[in-house]
Amino acid sequence: MAASYHFVDADKTAIFVDDGEGKTTTVPAGHPLFRLLSEGTPARGETPAIEPVQIIGYRKPALQVPASVTPLQARIALNAAGLREVVEAWVAKQPLEAQDAWFYGIEVRRSAPFIAVAATALGLTDKQVDELFIAAASAR
Repeated sequence: MAASYHFVDADKTAIFVDDGEGKTTTVPAGHPLFRLLSEGTPARGETPAIEPVQIIGYRKPALQVPASVTPLQARIALNAAGLREVVEAWVAKQPLEAQDAWFYGIEVRRSAPFIAVAATALGLTDKQVDELFIAAASAR
C-alpha cells in the first residue's frame, strides 16, 4: 500500500489526500474525517480507522475556470488587467450583433466563439483568458 500525504490548504478549508499513486481526494472542512486527519484525534469519540497523520505541507486548491461570468464581473476584471479600453475599442469595430452581445448580453460565456476571436485578435493566450475569467468570477 502506498504512503498517503496530507495537505491542508492555506485557508484550512480542506485536506487533500494524495494516495502516492497520483490520485488526490479532497476532504472538506465539514466532513467528519477533516478533524480526524487534521488533529489526529477521533471525532465524536469514534475509534480512528486510519493512523493519525502529520500535515506536511500547504497548498491552495486549483481554481476552476468558470463557464460564464456577468458582464459587470467581466468589466471589473478587464479594468484590473488594464484591458477594458482595448477590448471595447476592438468590440466597436465588430458587427452590430457582436456589439449587442457585448454591451447588452446577460452573461459572458468562456466557450463563446466571440471570446476566442477576441482573444486571438488581442493577442491573448487561452491561459490569459482563463485567468481573466477566474479573476472576474471573484469580483462582486
